[in-house]
Amino acid sequence: MNAAEMQPPEPQGEVIAVPVKKWHNHDAHLKRHYRMMATAEFEALVLTSPEIVRLFDEHTAAHEQVKQQLMAQQMQMMALAQGGPAATAPPEASMPMDQMGEVAKRRAT
Repeated sequence: MNAAEMQPPEPQGEVIAVPVKKWHNHDAHLKRHYRMMATAEFEALVLTSPEIVRLFDEHTAAHEQVKQQLMAQQMQMMALAQGGPAATAPPEASMPMDQMGEVAKRRAT
């Protein structure tokens, strides 16, 4: 196999970030990606290849998003396993601070 055969094919059309799968080890991937993004070589890409920087940003954001979704699902499952409803904020969480004091007073009596 010669060097030309080992090269990846040229992209056709718009280049998109590598897809993130739910089963990926997101912590390990993020650690590795952020380590790469902290190098001087990567900083040079900001000027020479901003498209690559954009792809890294999109890919790491996708890892963060999936990681948050999985954490939220785990919290819901834990709440349900403990016999409670799915995790929801109490009504006073959306109240102004002055009204929260009134709720506390009512509960105390």
